[in-house]
Amino acid sequence: MGCGASTGAGPIKPAEPAAGSPFAQLSDAEAAAKLDWLVGTRVAGSDETKKAALVCLDAWFRARVARSLSKKVDLVTSVSHDGTLDPALETALAAAIPDDDECRASLTAALDTLHERWMPKQCLGFAGLYHKLGEHQPWRYAYGQGCRCFDVTTPFTDSVTAAFDSMGMSDEFKQPESAFTEFSGLDTSDLCLVVNFTGIIMGGNEHTVGPHMVREAFDRLRKEMVRAGLFQSRVH
Repeated sequence: MGCGASTGAGPIKPAEPAAGSPFAQLSDAEAAAKLDWLVGTRVAGSDETKKAALVCLDAWFRARVARSLSKKVDLVTSVSHDGTLDPALETALAAAIPDDDECRASLTAALDTLHERWMPKQCLGFAGLYHKLGEHQPWRYAYGQGCRCFDVTTPFTDSVTAAFDSMGMSDEFKQPESAFTEFSGLDTSDLCLVVNFTGIIMGGNEHTVGPHMVREAFDRLRKEMVRAGLFQSRVH
């Protein structure tokens, strides 16, 4: 079951999960530690068994996305809203680690509760941050203190920026393009950027409001991120 030819985005073949997986090259101990990190808790079982589980998870993921596992969020869709493990993954894990029911049960429980752990619980905030502390590279400093969740505001339109300038408020919302370079050289695998859509318009322009504002705002932000050099132009 599950070993036949797949159709569309159907189940993967569990027989050769190691093909193309970078985790197959790790030692058992390294792979076991990586599995625990990806699910945010310790999975029961031997290092050897946990490596087999990790390689299997990676094969399941690569059948859907053109890369290997790299972040906790990659695995949140392995369990549906009603707590049911993806059938293809369940079949593959049963084939990969058939003799360790405890490991499979522990891993399934970890995946089922992963939504509680994949995202940091508190953001750094943004109001006044770069106005008051910009010269201290606040994002980089916060990262060094363990923060992994950062608020990002979409840039205001020119007219809104001008209005804030006239009221002396613009400095409180400043977030320079250079802020993104503060993450350069750091491990961003568990970094979470919470992007806030700042949909503000000037009075008398209510007729211009529409869903397109969200896309346009994110387009402005994407261009800033690309210009900063941290992210490539494919960011979207």
